[in-house]
Amino acid sequence: AATLEEAGKSRIAEEEFAAVLTRAPKPPKAEPWRRLSGMHALRGTRALAIARALWTARDAYARETDIAPGRTIPDSAIVAAAAANPASKGELSGVKAFTGRASRSELDRWWAAVEDGRTTEDLPRLRGTGEATLPPPRAWADRNPAADRRYKAARAAVVQRAEELDLPVENLLTPDTLRTVSWEPPAPIATETVGAVLAAHDARPWQVEETASIIAHAFVAAAQEPAAESNTES
Repeated sequence: AATLEEAGKSRIAEEEFAAVLTRAPKPPKAEPWRRLSGMHALRGTRALAIARALWTARDAYARETDIAPGRTIPDSAIVAAAAANPASKGELSGVKAFTGRASRSELDRWWAAVEDGRTTEDLPRLRGTGEATLPPPRAWADRNPAADRRYKAARAAVVQRAEELDLPVENLLTPDTLRTVSWEPPAPIATETVGAVLAAHDARPWQVEETASIIAHAFVAAAQEPAAESNTES
C-alpha cells in the first residue's frame, strides 16, 4: 500500500481490485474442443468427431479428479488418436503419440470416447461456426488500411503513455480493446465517444482517463495521413 501511494497508483489499484471482484465470467465458447493445439492437422469430419469426443471425455475426467486437462493426456495425444482412427482399444494403446499420465490407466475411458467419435452420426462441421473475431493486425494493411493506420498510431501513443506511467502497456489498456476500437471507431471521433467505447469494453475509469484522449487524437492524425501523402505526391 505504501509503495502504491508513493507511486501515485493507489486509485489504479483500487479500481483494478474492484473490477476483479465484480467482473462477470466470460461466456463459454461454443465449441471449445476446436481450440486443441494441432487441430489443423486433422482431415475429415470423422477425425474431428473423435477429437471432440476425446476432448469431452478428458474434460469430464479432469473435473472429476481436479487435475488440469493437459496433465491427463495432452492435446497432441488427442490429435494423434483422432488422426489414427484406431479400430480397437489395442490399436489406440499402440499409437505412440498417445501419451500422458492417464493415457494407459484410463484407457477404457479414452477408448469409449474414440468409439463414440467413430460411430456418432452427429458429425461436426469441417469449420466451426466461429465467433466474432477481428483478423490479426498483420492482415489489416490489406483488409482495412484505415484501421491499420488508426491502430498503429494509437498503439504508439498508448505505449508512450504506458512508459510515462511506468506501467506494462497491457495494464494500461488491453490489446483486444485497442484493436476493437481501432477497427471500428465511434462517430464522431472524440475523447468522449472513444471513452464510451472503451468503457463498454470494460476499461476502468482510470484507463479511460489516461487513454481516451490520446487514442482520439491518434485516430484523427491517422485519418489525415492519406491526404498528406496525396498532397506530397501532387
